[in-house]
Amino acid sequence: MKEIIFSKDRYKMNWLRTDYPYAKADCPKELKCSVKNQKDGDIFHTSIQFTNQSRNPFFTSLDDIGIYFPLEDRYESSEICIPYRCHTHIFCGGNVSYIMALRMG
Repeated sequence: MKEIIFSKDRYKMNWLRTDYPYAKADCPKELKCSVKNQKDGDIFHTSIQFTNQSRNPFFTSLDDIGIYFPLEDRYESSEICIPYRCHTHIFCGGNVSYIMALRMG
């Protein structure tokens, strides 16, 4: 996915940064990673699944898995930030995580 632009956005803001890949996942070689993106109108759903490919339990530490969601949470001039940037909150817990991104202006 290269862009998220909402159909009724008068500024046509792309919520994704173009200098990083969206939903890229890094993980140890013992794990298989699959990424699915779905779009239904202005609703976007990304699902990332990790599968242990071995017969043994596999435990990860804090640095073993990386997931990239490059949203436009950057701070430049107010002329750019208010219409074209967002403020992002990320929640990771249990077996569910979510991102809440709100336009700065």
